[in-house]
Amino acid sequence: MAKYIGSPWGTIRGKINGTVGSVWRGIQVARKLTIPTQRGTLELYQLMKEGLISPDRFSFSQMNLRRVILNPLQKIANENLTNWIYPVWAPRTKTAQMKMSGVNLWVKRNLANFFASMDRTLEYEVGVNEPDPLVLVVSEGPLEGTSEFTSAEYDTATGVMNIDFDASVFTNGLAGDIAHLIVFKRPLMDSVGQYGNWQPIWTIAFNDDIGARGSSTPAALAPGLDADDLTAYLFFSQVTNGKTNWSVSQSLQVTEPPPP
Repeated sequence: MAKYIGSPWGTIRGKINGTVGSVWRGIQVARKLTIPTQRGTLELYQLMKEGLISPDRFSFSQMNLRRVILNPLQKIANENLTNWIYPVWAPRTKTAQMKMSGVNLWVKRNLANFFASMDRTLEYEVGVNEPDPLVLVVSEGPLEGTSEFTSAEYDTATGVMNIDFDASVFTNGLAGDIAHLIVFKRPLMDSVGQYGNWQPIWTIAFNDDIGARGSSTPAALAPGLDADDLTAYLFFSQVTNGKTNWSVSQSLQVTEPPPP
């Protein structure tokens, strides 16, 4: 790293002719521009699959981070801005004076745990090596949540989902707090493998309130879904002095109701 004083070019900011100018601890500095090696592109993946490059020239870790983790997180958030990201995540960036959007905060909050929930060094494969949506947090805040989210049962014939949770409150929760339910629906990706497009198609099957904490009601989803593809997230909101507070969400794998 070079240090210069009284440069004839004035103050350098940003990139110029292979050099990056910046300030480090109050000192004007210049360093060589380095471009990170991208070994996880779809092009390199396909070349590796075809045997045209050796496996050491490709990185599943880099590809998984971008294609399997980051893209789906951003996609599902961008498609649900007004009914989820703006009310739940955007205010948190303002309260903490963060210079980022609600989408970026949601991604930052979940990126590491979602990535760590799969074997990042191996190829993504449905049912074998895929990230676990149960590790995700779809809401957070100072409001009391539930001590136990016990069941989320979906009837594929009717589309009705019954949930059960502990509605007891011990700190700042109230029986009248609004209970919210979001249900994520897999698959995560459209098509994968050597000839796949590797595009995210992760969607939200349900996103609404289900009544008060102390008297919640069943959720009405579309019928015909597969319970194995559904992940439910439960959280609460409370309006105090004109401000909405949210609780941390809890997640649960959706199941089918037991046979009669």
